[in-house]
Amino acid sequence: MVVLAVIAILIGAGLGLRFKVLILLPAIIFAGLAILSGGLAYSSGLSSILAALAIATAGLQIGYLAGGLILCYATLPPGSGQVWTRHRAVSGSR
Repeated sequence: MVVLAVIAILIGAGLGLRFKVLILLPAIIFAGLAILSGGLAYSSGLSSILAALAIATAGLQIGYLAGGLILCYATLPPGSGQVWTRHRAVSGSR
C-alpha cells in the first residue's frame, strides 16, 4: 500500500504541474478501474480494494496539491521580465 501511495502522489504531482484541477476526475476514475480490475484478478476482498482506492484517491489529490504549490512558488510569474539563469562554475583562472 505504501508503494501505491507513493506512486499516486508522484502521478498527482505530475498532473498538478501540467493540468488544471479537472484532470483529477478522469485520473481518479482511471485509477479506480485499474485498482478494481487488479483486485478482481487477484481475488482480493472488497475491503482491500476499497482501501487501495481510498489511498490512491487521496494520493492523487495530495500530489496534485503539492505539484500546484511547486508550480506556484518555485517558478517565476509570467510577464515578470525575469529569467532563471544558470550560474556556471568557475574553474581555474581565465
